[in-house]
Amino acid sequence: MAAIVLRFYLAVAVLAAEGHQVKVSDLYAMNFKAVTDDETSPIENGVQAAYPVKDWLTRV
Repeated sequence: MAAIVLRFYLAVAVLAAEGHQVKVSDLYAMNFKAVTDDETSPIENGVQAAYPVKDWLTRV
């Protein structure tokens, strides 16, 4: 686990050193939902879409 954390911070440091803006977010603290459900799936004309979010994003 410690090796993963070190690699993460190394990646952030390398990107920042190369001039990239790096923003780190605590998704757990933000109550991030990793799955799509009734609350997060796209809605068209008042009806929940029956296709995957990936397909919906290409339509936007």
